[in-house]
Amino acid sequence: MSLVGSLEDLGLNYFQQGKYEEARAELAKAIELAPPQNKNQALRTMAISYAFECKPGDAAKYEQQAFDSQMAAQNFIA
Repeated sequence: MSLVGSLEDLGLNYFQQGKYEEARAELAKAIELAPPQNKNQALRTMAISYAFECKPGDAAKYEQQAFDSQMAAQNFIA
């Protein structure tokens, strides 16, 4: 497993425990290190972590990045 994948998994683990701040710290690292084609999962998990805390503006910021990436790549399935 890659470093980015490990960071995403750690972030998801924290997220599932309700530790949203810790999750976002790991997801931010994954987003920074991932190549563009591999960022969407971390971006979406980051968005959901903000949504769970009723922070729609922050959630939208990350979801928009994932959406824009998919549109640019014409990836309409993922």
